[in-house]
Amino acid sequence: MIELDRRQYSRAVTGTPARILCNYRSVLACTIHDISAGGACLVLDPSVALPERFDLIPGRGDDPRACRVVWRFSDRVGVAFN
Repeated sequence: MIELDRRQYSRAVTGTPARILCNYRSVLACTIHDISAGGACLVLDPSVALPERFDLIPGRGDDPRACRVVWRFSDRVGVAFN
């Protein structure tokens, strides 16, 4: 069976460390597994309580990107950029 990739944007695998900013206060560490113009797949501790909306700060000193969670599986979270 052939699987079709139905993504709107192509993704680049990065493995870049990033930070998640929740409610402008708490900061969580994560890794950007892959990223596109429309969203990203993040890897983080599955025991962390992640809100549905947050800001993602990729790399070092990059501008935050507003995100919303679209799926969760084990230690991975798919987000769409707002």
